[in-house]
Amino acid sequence: MRRFVTASGISGGSGDARPPSDKETQRQRSRRCPADLRPVVEVIDVTFAGTRGRAHIRGRIITIGLAALLAVAGCNNSSATPTANPQVAFCSSIASLGSAIATFKSMDAQDTISDIQTSAAAVKSAFQAFKDAAGGLATSQVATIETAATGLQSAVAAIPSSDTVDQALASLAPQVAPLDAARFEAGKAQCGEVKRSATPAPTTAPAPTLAPAAS
Repeated sequence: MRRFVTASGISGGSGDARPPSDKETQRQRSRRCPADLRPVVEVIDVTFAGTRGRAHIRGRIITIGLAALLAVAGCNNSSATPTANPQVAFCSSIASLGSAIATFKSMDAQDTISDIQTSAAAVKSAFQAFKDAAGGLATSQVATIETAATGLQSAVAAIPSSDTVDQALASLAPQVAPLDAARFEAGKAQCGEVKRSATPAPTTAPAPTLAPAAS
């Protein structure tokens, strides 16, 4: 007696409906599963021969049936993992780098040499995160930023122990300026960043000065 195992179950013997044709099987598999999982859902033609044969074949049927069910369930329930947009990651990380640089630039005589070192470490960390997020985007601009960032870190490491905070900040200014400029140029080119003026423009025109009346 011949039986057939399909993705939906076991068909009957010789008195049941005819086994599905190759075209019907292919059409059913195409509707249920993508191409990479279709080989799991195959029609198996088996012949029962005695009690031992039935037990052996039954085990194979259960194994293949479970594989087929898992494959079909995977086809129905799997969903594509959203891919992160590299441009969004680039712009987000370069903005974070800008914030770290702005914090460094805001330091003054009220801070300490330790504060300078801590802020420089934050800039270094923000740059590394930006570099990782950038991937293959704007490679020449990333390289320019990296050169400036490395220069700043070297200058911070070389601050003389006798320097005051004002002296240290003054010596670091030539390294901070190119880093800030390079970061802004990359942000403008890749993310449409706009530099904000430090002094906002007046919203209303000043009142005109009246000339003294002639006597």
